[in-house]
Amino acid sequence: MGVSEEGRFAVVTNIRGHGAPDPHLESRGSLVVRLLTEPVSDLDAGRAARFNAFNVIIAKGDQASFFANRPDFQRRSLAPGVYGLSNADLDAPWPKTLRLKSSLEEWIADGGAGAAELLDLLAEGRERPLDSLAEPDLSPLFMRNPAYGTRCSTVVLVDSAGHGTIVERSYSPDAAVTGETELSFRWPR
Repeated sequence: MGVSEEGRFAVVTNIRGHGAPDPHLESRGSLVVRLLTEPVSDLDAGRAARFNAFNVIIAKGDQASFFANRPDFQRRSLAPGVYGLSNADLDAPWPKTLRLKSSLEEWIADGGAGAAELLDLLAEGRERPLDSLAEPDLSPLFMRNPAYGTRCSTVVLVDSAGHGTIVERSYSPDAAVTGETELSFRWPR
């Protein structure tokens, strides 16, 4: 995830079910950097094929787009609204995605008090360790597992006046909070 001084926001997720990552392909993290610094129009099916399976949302100002490269290349504009993105299609009805979208809509309806409430929402299930490395129902928002689990949660907020905040909360492998970082930025209008 990233935000640029030019008023771009990008977030990438992997997509489950497309095999192990190919180490010869480009890093999906570099895709975020490119989308924050290069024209979005440069992302086409050929370029997208150079990365392991991904979903991307990119926004500039009040315009947003969704991209995916598996099973086929997708590119579509997003109307204003609340979307859920995990490791499947945009708005896939996974239980964790539905719960988080619903909670976010409630947070917005209540006036959106701040990042701490959203970070607490992302920590749902932090107190319950999983029994195995498998994700039996793909439902936890917070993956508590020493080998494969949540190590940080990040919230990016921009208010109507263009004041932006990025807050990231870090976790140890046993799910203890290890720190929190907050950065402010200006979102161009």
